[in-house]
Amino acid sequence: MFENLLSATAARGGTSHISVIGTSGFDKESADYEMNTNCKKILDGEVQDDTVFVALYMMDDDDDFYDEDNWIKANPNMDVSVSIDFLRKRIKTAKQTPAQEVPILTKNFNVYCDAPTVWIPSSVLHDQGFHFDYKKFKQNKGKYVVFGGFDLASVSDFTALSLDFYEESTGHHYFYTRYYLPESALLESPNKSKYKTWKRQGYLVVTPGNTTDYDYILNDMMKFFTDFDVIWFGYDPYNSTYLVIKATEAGCPLEPYGQSLLNFNQPTKEMERLFREKKAYMDDNPISYFCFSNVVLKEDWNQNVKPVKKSSEKTFKIDGVVSKLEALGMWLKYYNWTA
Repeated sequence: MFENLLSATAARGGTSHISVIGTSGFDKESADYEMNTNCKKILDGEVQDDTVFVALYMMDDDDDFYDEDNWIKANPNMDVSVSIDFLRKRIKTAKQTPAQEVPILTKNFNVYCDAPTVWIPSSVLHDQGFHFDYKKFKQNKGKYVVFGGFDLASVSDFTALSLDFYEESTGHHYFYTRYYLPESALLESPNKSKYKTWKRQGYLVVTPGNTTDYDYILNDMMKFFTDFDVIWFGYDPYNSTYLVIKATEAGCPLEPYGQSLLNFNQPTKEMERLFREKKAYMDDNPISYFCFSNVVLKEDWNQNVKPVKKSSEKTFKIDGVVSKLEALGMWLKYYNWTA
């Protein structure tokens, strides 16, 4: 329809003007989403087009949707045509009824979502976010049984290293994740603007060169092993030969944990249960929230499930979710044996 309207303006010469007004939706294959993406590129200076004027009223990618101070970005007419009390009620509904979260975020806060349902709603994750105090956990390491997991980048993108601190006295799990990225991705990745922000905020470890330097990860693994008495690190054997050899030679306890449906079914279901029952907590890292927002569940005929990316686009990352599930999977496998 838009192309037909555009073609019809040809007879008007250079005097035609088309205005397009819209709100985010669920379909990222739509013409609307494509136009929105192109408009962002114009604003970011990636595309030069002086014939287009763009005004986008949206929150930034790493903004907390539940922070009232951010709402004005997506609602510039707040308390004029839409009241802040109405938005508060909508947010309350999203927290109490997870199935309503995505429709509310799209229509009241202009957030594009791929589907009207999510695995673990961001409201649940934010409610159980916490500041990870490294020194405090090190000083109190006797309180926790610790397992780890890591998901390595294929060549030049995210690598995630996670720890699951299980507090035996309360039955609570505390997840901490560290993220790594090669320097070249800050210039070449479709997510480069996010990566630069996360690096500046201290959430992202950037290694020199165009591939992730695994020595950085190995050093952190050995430090975690010493500081927290990590019992096992689980890992996906794919792309991990070099790091596994080095870590094994250094005395780090590793075990392969492949990303099959059978391996991931139990920890995936257990993680959802723990978060919904407020027995799991996650360090307040915007990269982790980003990874969870990109997850949908793949299910087989026998109702085994595992997380997968909701789109094949390179901008979607779930590495931080995978590494947490590997750590939790190792806990499920070995905790009763170690206790």
